[in-house]
Amino acid sequence: PTIASGVRTIRRQERSDASDSPLVTMEGDVVGTPAYMPPEQAQGRVELLTARSDVYAIGAMLYHLLARHMPYVEPGVRVSNRTLLLWLLDRPPRALATIRPGIPLELVAICEKAMARDPADRYTDTLALAEDLRAYLERRVVRAHATGAWAEARKWVERNKPLAAALAAAVVLLVAGLWASLVFKGRADDQARIATQKANDVLSLSAVHDLAELEREAALLWPPEPDMIPRYDAWLARARMLVDGVPADPRRGIEPRVGLADHKAKLAQIRLRGRHVDPASAPTPSTPARKAKPPSEYEFSDTRDRWWNDQLAGLVARIEAFADPGTGLLGPGISPEHGWGIARRREFAAAIEERSVSGPDPARRWTQATEAMRASPHYDGLELVPQLGLLPIGPDPRSGLWEFAHLMSGDAPERGADGALVRTESMGIVLVLIPGGTFSMGAQKEDPAEPHFDPLANENESPVHEVTVAPYFLSKFEITQAQWRTLTGGTPSLYSEQEYSNDWNRAGHSATELHPVERVSWNDCARACTCSGLALPTEAQWEFACRAGTSTPFWSGSRDETLAEVANLADEYAVQHGGSSWQTEAWDDGNAVHAVVGSYAANPFGLHDTHGNVWEWCEDWLNDYSNPVRAGDGLRTVEVTRFRTCRGGSFGTLADLARSSTRWFGDPGSALDFLGLRPARPLQR
Repeated sequence: PTIASGVRTIRRQERSDASDSPLVTMEGDVVGTPAYMPPEQAQGRVELLTARSDVYAIGAMLYHLLARHMPYVEPGVRVSNRTLLLWLLDRPPRALATIRPGIPLELVAICEKAMARDPADRYTDTLALAEDLRAYLERRVVRAHATGAWAEARKWVERNKPLAAALAAAVVLLVAGLWASLVFKGRADDQARIATQKANDVLSLSAVHDLAELEREAALLWPPEPDMIPRYDAWLARARMLVDGVPADPRRGIEPRVGLADHKAKLAQIRLRGRHVDPASAPTPSTPARKAKPPSEYEFSDTRDRWWNDQLAGLVARIEAFADPGTGLLGPGISPEHGWGIARRREFAAAIEERSVSGPDPARRWTQATEAMRASPHYDGLELVPQLGLLPIGPDPRSGLWEFAHLMSGDAPERGADGALVRTESMGIVLVLIPGGTFSMGAQKEDPAEPHFDPLANENESPVHEVTVAPYFLSKFEITQAQWRTLTGGTPSLYSEQEYSNDWNRAGHSATELHPVERVSWNDCARACTCSGLALPTEAQWEFACRAGTSTPFWSGSRDETLAEVANLADEYAVQHGGSSWQTEAWDDGNAVHAVVGSYAANPFGLHDTHGNVWEWCEDWLNDYSNPVRAGDGLRTVEVTRFRTCRGGSFGTLADLARSSTRWFGDPGSALDFLGLRPARPLQR
């Protein structure tokens, strides 16, 4: 196949070739052969092009040699530039092992490392890549495939088989002689000392396993609710034994457990037999292409001491991080790696029932909410029961729908004199109780006389069909960076407080974490929702809430102009304040990137930013509307496909991609700077 060398990045190509692509993240033309182009070059992110980008191109050439065809393009297949570019942005090429099973594993490892999608995972430069290729040819250890003493020894044996056989025989004789000497030594005190040392060694090594097991179990101890407390207590007891140790008590049948202090003491004893070295004074490798192992702070003549120094130093560092009160998994802190520490989860679980349900103020609020539901024309006599973790904050003065604060993500917000919520960085997620009902989902462009006619409807929005959803909770706003930080310990957003410019909004407001979180993958969002008792909405739930009883392309009407006060889309302001010259809407919405949540008018259900701002992940896999839906929430019951769906458009798209029925999709692992979430929660009955 022949692939033209000149291709466009997605940002520019979207505007000229494909009106249905939301991937508006870069600009300009990229010249190169798509099959050999690194993802960062295909995205048009010139600032990321480094020597690691050249490594990717060479890796792609190696792939071609090994697979006997270029990456992504099977023999005899012709594909367009755009298709090949989309494949490149979406996924790695087909694995070499599935194409030619006989390819040496070391060459496969070299190729995969060179073509890693994340530049940080590739070789640092082409010389480092050349060194691994040279190692393969010389039958030395290929670092991309295996490292360590065992790998080095195995390669040495392959290169020196006669000498290795002789040495093996000598080792057998040496071991036999050592065994004989130990048998006849017969000194009880030495035997006891050896036995004690081995026991301590086993206990030290078992701590590594225990720590990994505690971390694995902690990942399952969500969400922090009262029924989790016994499991938290059992986990904390084991974790404290790991950190503090337990003295032996034969009378009570308690086995000894070494703790952090014991590991440190043993490490100090070992280091007395070594020589301290200043890492800064260690010699640097003479050849830049050869990677050097980071210098150790200690040198040992005995290999056993060296091994134990490395093992114990790593174990001590891991346990100290584990027990750190601010970010450790054991304590009351939070970290991006593990989320809330177990002590923090236990404290929240012990208090949440009183804070949200049984305390005097929550009980009064739930009584008021329950009585209001019975009389409300919106809820058709719904019998509401208190929802653990939520606190009623009253109905929205315009929509009449009741709203609830999600206490795990922040404080319950107050209402101003006009009844509108006072938005602060400390506020928790506000969930609107959506009444549910039957609605027509989708759009069609064939018959103006039929429901949901829309000249811009895409094929995957048809056929228009009825779906019934039961009452459920849905967030009033897109989840903010502050709320994401409260739940997960950090924010991955590109447009964060550190990167946001005051020039990106018309009023010149300073950066705030009330902007929506973005650069979160579907996997990230699903994990965060599971940990906090929330869920991603189904497409049916999302569209029902976005339409809010309307049947026009936008909840605001049929024409693009109706979005001027309700949506943050690609507009003139973006072009004039840092954006590129892609096609824009005629109005000026006052924001170059995403805006503070709730900056634009709410729909009839009181939901903000359902058109524009950031795309929002949904629960569904991408599939055809002919597939059946699950009763209650409208989830498509279909076998897993490749992509997850997202809805709503973003600050970088035009109005045609922000319609109520527009469906888009992405790889579950994709994390893009215009893609966030609006969490939901099922109603407990």
